Amino acid sequence: MPIALSFITAPFIWALYLIIKTTLILMGYVLVPIAAAFKAYEESKSVRDGRTILVWSWPLMWLWSNNEDGIYDGQAYWVAPNKFIQIVYWAAVRNPCNNMRYTFLAPEVKKGEVQWIGRPFRDAAAYDKKVNGIYPDQIYYAWQGLASCVYIVRSFGIFRRRRLWLGFKLYPVNRELGPTLVQKGGIGFTLQFRRLP
Repeated sequence: MPIALSFITAPFIWALYLIIKTTLILMGYVLVPIAAAFKAYEESKSVRDGRTILVWSWPLMWLWSNNEDGIYDGQAYWVAPNKFIQIVYWAAVRNPCNNMRYTFLAPEVKKGEVQWIGRPFRDAAAYDKKVNGIYPDQIYYAWQGLASCVYIVRSFGIFRRRRLWLGFKLYPVNRELGPTLVQKGGIGFTLQFRRLP
């Protein structure tokens, strides 16, 4: 798809996806605590590395599960006082409706089909990497078919160094390497405005 057409379609696709995902996230705020209270989970194997994880046992909850890290993870981000709260945090707050990546709404990365433009690097592998302990200022726009994203790292006015990432999580290196380990199954969608070191 030409870049001009991608620029035109991106806002509409992002808005539609945000409406769908926001609706599912809000549903998860209700459903996840109910399923966690009933201990509606079981052990399974991670699709990423084969380790044992917990996933929802109720078929209705599949969308709010996490086939890579499970629903009981995230201790590296925050340690809850009990298992119930940790599951609610990880499955409803930190990784809401994570399995949406395995539906028709999340396209798969295809080697050679990802296009990108960006500054200041010419090397696709230089993006989303620290240099001397910090993320340098950078911007890129990547797209594959109807999936696209904008990625910006810089200081935004009164905010300290931040990463703004909107759209499907595509990386410039996807063109040469295909999907990364975290893109197994499908491309996740994000809206991040995160502080960086």
